[in-house]
Amino acid sequence: MNAFLECKIKDLPCAKHFVFTRFGIGVFDPKWLEYRIKLFSAVTLPSVVAQKNIDFVWVIFVDVDIDKESLQFLERCVGGYNFIYIVKVDFYADYFDISECLVGLSIDRNGSCLVSKIDDDDAWHKDTFAELYNELDDCYSVYVFPTGYDFLCQERIILKKNRPYITHNTHFCFKRKDSLPILRAGHHRVAELSENYSLHVKEISTNKSMWLYSRHKQSDSRFSAVKNSILNSSAKTYLTSKVYDDFSFDMSCYDFYRQYASKASPADKGKAWDISQELQAEAAALKKKLREVKKKIIESTTNVLEGE
Repeated sequence: MNAFLECKIKDLPCAKHFVFTRFGIGVFDPKWLEYRIKLFSAVTLPSVVAQKNIDFVWVIFVDVDIDKESLQFLERCVGGYNFIYIVKVDFYADYFDISECLVGLSIDRNGSCLVSKIDDDDAWHKDTFAELYNELDDCYSVYVFPTGYDFLCQERIILKKNRPYITHNTHFCFKRKDSLPILRAGHHRVAELSENYSLHVKEISTNKSMWLYSRHKQSDSRFSAVKNSILNSSAKTYLTSKVYDDFSFDMSCYDFYRQYASKASPADKGKAWDISQELQAEAAALKKKLREVKKKIIESTTNVLEGE
Protein backbone atom coordinates (compact mmCIF):
# COMPACT_ATOMS: atom_id res chain seq x y z
CA MET A 1 0.00 0.00 0.00
CA ASN A 2 1.40 3.41 -0.90
CA ALA A 3 1.62 6.35 1.50
CA PHE A 4 -1.31 8.18 -0.13
CA LEU A 5 -3.72 5.27 0.35
CA GLU A 6 -2.47 4.57 3.86
CA CYS A 7 -3.11 8.18 4.84
CA LYS A 8 -6.60 8.22 3.31
CA ILE A 9 -7.88 5.02 4.92
CA LYS A 10 -6.21 5.19 8.33
CA ASP A 11 -9.34 6.56 10.05
CA LEU A 12 -11.84 4.35 8.19
CA PRO A 13 -13.16 1.10 9.69
CA CYS A 14 -12.60 -2.23 7.94
CA ALA A 15 -16.28 -2.86 7.34
CA LYS A 16 -18.00 -5.96 5.99
CA HIS A 17 -20.38 -3.75 4.00
CA PHE A 18 -19.46 -0.43 2.36
CA VAL A 19 -21.65 2.09 0.60
CA PHE A 20 -19.71 4.35 -1.78
CA THR A 21 -20.86 7.68 -3.18
CA ARG A 22 -18.93 10.08 -5.40
CA PHE A 23 -19.99 13.67 -4.71
CA GLY A 24 -19.06 16.37 -7.21
CA ILE A 25 -15.45 15.32 -7.81
CA GLY A 26 -14.05 17.67 -10.45
CA VAL A 27 -16.99 20.11 -10.36
CA PHE A 28 -16.47 23.48 -8.65
CA ASP A 29 -19.47 25.58 -9.60
CA PRO A 30 -20.92 26.59 -6.19
CA LYS A 31 -24.45 26.83 -7.61
CA TRP A 32 -24.21 23.27 -8.96
CA LEU A 33 -22.91 22.03 -5.60
CA GLU A 34 -25.65 23.83 -3.67
CA TYR A 35 -28.32 22.36 -5.95
CA ARG A 36 -26.90 18.86 -5.58
CA ILE A 37 -26.50 19.05 -1.79
CA LYS A 38 -30.09 20.20 -1.38
CA LEU A 39 -31.33 17.26 -3.46
CA PHE A 40 -28.97 14.86 -1.66
CA SER A 41 -30.24 15.94 1.77
CA ALA A 42 -33.88 15.58 0.69
CA VAL A 43 -33.74 12.26 -1.16
CA THR A 44 -30.46 10.32 -1.15
CA LEU A 45 -29.34 10.77 2.45
CA PRO A 46 -32.65 9.78 4.10
CA SER A 47 -33.09 6.78 1.79
CA VAL A 48 -29.72 5.31 2.79
CA VAL A 49 -29.86 6.01 6.53
CA ALA A 50 -33.36 4.46 6.60
CA GLN A 51 -31.99 0.99 5.79
CA LYS A 52 -33.08 -1.34 8.58
CA ASN A 53 -30.97 -3.33 11.05
CA ILE A 54 -27.93 -3.46 8.82
CA ASP A 55 -24.38 -2.62 9.89
CA PHE A 56 -22.63 -0.72 7.11
CA VAL A 57 -20.18 2.14 6.55
CA TRP A 58 -21.00 4.88 4.05
CA VAL A 59 -18.00 6.63 2.48
CA ILE A 60 -18.75 9.84 0.58
CA PHE A 61 -15.91 11.01 -1.65
CA VAL A 62 -15.59 14.75 -2.30
CA ASP A 63 -13.01 16.83 -4.13
CA VAL A 64 -10.21 18.08 -1.89
CA ASP A 65 -10.69 21.54 -3.47
CA ILE A 66 -14.42 21.77 -2.84
CA ASP A 67 -15.29 25.25 -1.57
CA LYS A 68 -15.51 25.65 2.20
CA GLU A 69 -19.18 26.62 2.28
CA SER A 70 -20.29 23.58 0.24
CA LEU A 71 -18.19 21.22 2.37
CA GLN A 72 -19.60 22.64 5.59
CA PHE A 73 -23.14 22.32 4.20
CA LEU A 74 -22.53 18.65 3.39
CA GLU A 75 -20.87 18.02 6.76
CA ARG A 76 -23.90 19.47 8.54
CA CYS A 77 -26.18 17.14 6.57
CA VAL A 78 -24.32 13.97 7.56
CA GLY A 79 -22.89 15.06 10.89
CA GLY A 80 -25.44 13.21 12.99
CA TYR A 81 -24.47 9.77 11.65
CA ASN A 82 -21.37 8.04 13.01
CA PHE A 83 -21.28 5.52 10.14
CA ILE A 84 -20.85 8.18 7.44
CA TYR A 85 -17.34 9.31 6.50
CA ILE A 86 -16.32 12.09 4.11
CA VAL A 87 -13.05 11.44 2.28
CA LYS A 88 -11.32 14.12 0.20
CA VAL A 89 -9.64 13.16 -3.07
CA ASP A 90 -7.91 14.98 -5.92
CA PHE A 91 -9.29 12.97 -8.84
CA TYR A 92 -11.72 10.22 -9.83
CA ALA A 93 -8.77 7.83 -9.93
CA ASP A 94 -8.16 8.37 -6.21
CA TYR A 95 -11.77 7.51 -5.45
CA PHE A 96 -11.41 4.24 -7.34
CA ASP A 97 -8.04 3.40 -5.75
CA ILE A 98 -9.28 4.06 -2.20
CA SER A 99 -12.47 2.06 -2.78
CA GLU A 100 -10.52 -0.94 -4.07
CA CYS A 101 -8.05 -0.68 -1.19
CA LEU A 102 -10.81 -0.63 1.44
CA VAL A 103 -12.58 -3.60 -0.13
CA GLY A 104 -9.32 -5.53 -0.50
CA LEU A 105 -8.49 -5.07 3.19
CA SER A 106 -12.00 -6.19 4.12
CA ILE A 107 -11.62 -9.34 2.01
CA ASP A 108 -8.31 -10.08 3.77
CA ARG A 109 -9.87 -9.66 7.20
CA ASN A 110 -13.43 -10.92 6.70
CA GLY A 111 -13.17 -13.28 3.72
CA SER A 112 -15.61 -11.21 1.68
CA CYS A 113 -16.94 -7.68 1.36
CA LEU A 114 -20.33 -6.37 0.29
CA VAL A 115 -20.30 -3.10 -1.69
CA SER A 116 -23.23 -0.88 -2.61
CA LYS A 117 -22.89 2.22 -4.78
CA ILE A 118 -25.37 5.07 -5.01
CA ASP A 119 -25.17 8.35 -6.89
CA ASP A 120 -25.45 11.57 -4.91
CA ASP A 121 -28.94 12.37 -6.25
CA ASP A 122 -30.64 8.95 -6.41
CA ALA A 123 -32.56 6.95 -3.78
CA TRP A 124 -33.18 3.39 -2.58
CA HIS A 125 -36.33 1.83 -1.22
CA LYS A 126 -36.12 1.58 2.57
CA ASP A 127 -36.24 -2.25 2.37
CA THR A 128 -33.27 -2.53 -0.01
CA PHE A 129 -30.73 -3.93 2.42
CA ALA A 130 -33.27 -6.18 4.17
CA GLU A 131 -34.24 -7.69 0.79
CA LEU A 132 -30.59 -7.91 -0.27
CA TYR A 133 -29.46 -9.75 2.86
CA ASN A 134 -32.29 -12.24 2.48
CA GLU A 135 -31.02 -13.06 -1.02
CA LEU A 136 -27.27 -13.38 -0.35
CA ASP A 137 -26.01 -16.66 -1.72
CA ASP A 138 -22.49 -18.04 -2.20
CA CYS A 139 -23.34 -18.80 -5.84
CA TYR A 140 -23.75 -15.11 -6.72
CA SER A 141 -21.49 -12.06 -6.62
CA VAL A 142 -23.68 -9.33 -8.14
CA TYR A 143 -27.21 -8.49 -7.00
CA VAL A 144 -29.55 -6.33 -9.04
CA PHE A 145 -32.97 -4.87 -8.30
CA PRO A 146 -34.26 -4.26 -11.84
CA THR A 147 -37.49 -2.40 -11.06
CA GLY A 148 -37.64 1.25 -10.06
CA TYR A 149 -38.71 4.72 -11.13
CA ASP A 150 -37.42 7.45 -13.37
CA PHE A 151 -38.01 10.46 -11.17
CA LEU A 152 -38.59 14.05 -12.30
CA CYS A 153 -37.47 15.67 -9.06
CA GLN A 154 -38.89 19.15 -9.38
CA GLU A 155 -42.12 18.04 -11.07
CA ARG A 156 -42.85 15.24 -8.53
CA ILE A 157 -43.51 12.77 -11.36
CA ILE A 158 -42.38 9.14 -11.58
CA LEU A 159 -42.42 6.55 -14.35
CA LYS A 160 -41.97 2.89 -13.52
CA LYS A 161 -39.08 1.16 -15.29
CA ASN A 162 -37.62 -2.32 -15.49
CA ARG A 163 -33.93 -2.21 -16.35
CA PRO A 164 -32.10 -5.53 -15.99
CA TYR A 165 -28.44 -4.73 -15.29
CA ILE A 166 -28.87 -1.03 -16.02
CA THR A 167 -30.12 -0.26 -12.55
CA HIS A 168 -29.49 2.23 -9.80
CA ASN A 169 -29.73 -0.41 -7.10
CA THR A 170 -26.84 -2.83 -7.71
CA HIS A 171 -24.62 -4.51 -5.11
CA PHE A 172 -21.42 -6.55 -5.24
CA CYS A 173 -20.24 -9.31 -2.93
CA PHE A 174 -16.49 -9.62 -3.46
CA LYS A 175 -14.65 -12.76 -2.43
CA ARG A 176 -11.55 -12.20 -4.55
CA LYS A 177 -9.56 -9.10 -5.43
CA ASP A 178 -9.07 -9.68 -9.15
CA SER A 179 -12.68 -8.62 -9.81
CA LEU A 180 -12.44 -5.29 -7.95
CA PRO A 181 -12.02 -3.20 -11.16
CA ILE A 182 -15.75 -3.69 -11.76
CA LEU A 183 -16.19 -0.94 -9.14
CA ARG A 184 -14.86 1.51 -11.72
CA ALA A 185 -17.69 0.76 -14.14
CA GLY A 186 -20.96 2.62 -14.63
CA HIS A 187 -24.37 1.03 -14.18
CA HIS A 188 -24.69 0.24 -17.87
CA ARG A 189 -21.58 -1.99 -17.89
CA VAL A 190 -22.53 -4.30 -15.01
CA ALA A 191 -23.64 -7.16 -17.26
CA GLU A 192 -20.61 -6.97 -19.54
CA LEU A 193 -18.02 -6.81 -16.77
CA SER A 194 -19.74 -9.41 -14.61
CA GLU A 195 -19.36 -11.83 -17.50
CA ASN A 196 -15.73 -10.80 -18.04
CA TYR A 197 -14.88 -11.52 -14.41
CA SER A 198 -17.06 -14.67 -14.24
CA LEU A 199 -19.30 -13.13 -11.63
CA HIS A 200 -22.79 -14.59 -11.42
CA VAL A 201 -25.62 -12.04 -11.34
CA LYS A 202 -28.82 -12.49 -9.37
CA GLU A 203 -31.87 -10.41 -10.24
CA ILE A 204 -33.92 -9.79 -7.11
CA SER A 205 -37.58 -9.55 -7.99
CA THR A 206 -39.96 -8.03 -5.47
CA ASN A 207 -43.41 -6.52 -5.67
CA LYS A 208 -41.84 -3.12 -4.97
CA SER A 209 -40.07 -0.49 -7.02
CA MET A 210 -36.64 -0.41 -5.44
CA TRP A 211 -34.89 2.69 -6.80
CA LEU A 212 -35.42 6.28 -7.86
CA TYR A 213 -33.29 7.53 -10.76
CA SER A 214 -33.33 11.29 -10.38
CA ARG A 215 -33.84 13.36 -13.51
CA HIS A 216 -33.39 17.11 -13.14
CA LYS A 217 -32.16 20.19 -14.97
CA GLN A 218 -28.61 19.87 -13.62
CA SER A 219 -28.25 16.11 -14.04
CA ASP A 220 -27.01 16.14 -17.65
CA SER A 221 -27.35 17.92 -20.96
CA ARG A 222 -30.00 15.47 -22.23
CA PHE A 223 -32.51 16.32 -19.53
CA SER A 224 -34.98 18.12 -21.79
CA ALA A 225 -35.43 15.08 -24.03
CA VAL A 226 -35.72 12.73 -21.03
CA LYS A 227 -38.23 15.03 -19.36
CA ASN A 228 -40.42 15.21 -22.45
CA SER A 229 -40.32 11.44 -22.83
CA ILE A 230 -41.54 10.94 -19.27
CA LEU A 231 -44.20 13.66 -19.47
CA ASN A 232 -45.55 12.19 -22.72
CA SER A 233 -45.89 8.71 -21.24
CA SER A 234 -49.39 7.61 -20.32
CA ALA A 235 -47.89 5.49 -17.53
CA LYS A 236 -46.45 8.43 -15.56
CA THR A 237 -47.86 9.23 -12.11
CA TYR A 238 -47.36 11.81 -9.42
CA LEU A 239 -45.55 10.96 -6.23
CA THR A 240 -47.87 9.59 -3.56
CA SER A 241 -47.58 9.47 0.22
CA LYS A 242 -46.66 5.79 -0.12
CA VAL A 243 -43.73 6.56 -2.44
CA TYR A 244 -42.55 9.31 -0.11
CA ASP A 245 -42.60 6.77 2.72
CA ASP A 246 -41.05 3.92 0.71
CA PHE A 247 -38.06 6.10 -0.14
CA SER A 248 -37.96 7.90 3.22
CA PHE A 249 -38.08 11.44 1.81
CA ASP A 250 -37.20 14.28 4.13
CA MET A 251 -40.25 16.32 3.20
CA SER A 252 -39.10 19.65 4.60
CA CYS A 253 -35.80 19.36 2.72
CA TYR A 254 -37.64 18.23 -0.42
CA ASP A 255 -39.97 21.22 -0.35
CA PHE A 256 -36.96 23.48 0.14
CA TYR A 257 -35.16 21.80 -2.76
CA ARG A 258 -38.14 22.26 -5.10
CA GLN A 259 -38.37 25.96 -4.27
CA TYR A 260 -34.67 26.35 -4.97
CA ALA A 261 -34.77 24.22 -8.13
CA SER A 262 -37.58 26.29 -9.64
CA LYS A 263 -35.17 29.22 -9.97
CA ALA A 264 -31.95 27.31 -10.65
CA SER A 265 -30.15 27.39 -13.99
CA PRO A 266 -30.05 24.26 -16.19
CA ALA A 267 -26.86 22.44 -17.12
CA ASP A 268 -27.48 23.37 -20.78
CA LYS A 269 -24.91 21.76 -23.07
CA GLY A 270 -22.83 20.39 -20.23
CA LYS A 271 -19.53 21.37 -21.83
CA ALA A 272 -17.93 22.01 -18.45
CA TRP A 273 -18.69 18.44 -17.35
CA ASP A 274 -17.26 17.04 -20.60
CA ILE A 275 -14.05 19.03 -20.11
CA SER A 276 -13.79 17.83 -16.52
CA GLN A 277 -14.21 14.20 -17.64
CA GLU A 278 -11.43 14.60 -20.21
CA LEU A 279 -9.09 16.14 -17.66
CA GLN A 280 -9.93 13.44 -15.10
CA ALA A 281 -8.94 10.82 -17.69
CA GLU A 282 -5.70 12.70 -18.33
CA ALA A 283 -4.99 12.78 -14.58
CA ALA A 284 -5.63 9.03 -14.29
CA ALA A 285 -3.15 8.34 -17.11
CA LEU A 286 -0.52 10.51 -15.43
CA LYS A 287 -1.10 8.75 -12.12
CA LYS A 288 -0.67 5.36 -13.78
CA LYS A 289 2.56 6.58 -15.32
CA LEU A 290 3.82 7.74 -11.92
CA ARG A 291 3.07 4.31 -10.43
CA GLU A 292 5.08 2.71 -13.22
CA VAL A 293 7.99 5.05 -12.54
CA LYS A 294 7.85 4.30 -8.81
CA LYS A 295 7.88 0.57 -9.55
CA LYS A 296 11.02 1.00 -11.66
CA ILE A 297 12.69 2.98 -8.87
CA ILE A 298 11.93 0.19 -6.38
CA GLU A 299 13.17 -2.50 -8.74
CA SER A 300 16.35 -0.64 -9.64
CA THR A 301 17.35 0.15 -6.04
CA THR A 302 16.44 -3.13 -4.35
CA ASN A 303 19.27 -5.51 -3.42
CA VAL A 304 21.88 -3.30 -5.13
CA LEU A 305 24.48 -4.33 -2.55
CA GLU A 306 23.78 -8.04 -2.85
CA GLY A 307 27.10 -8.70 -4.58
CA GLU A 308 29.19 -6.66 -2.17
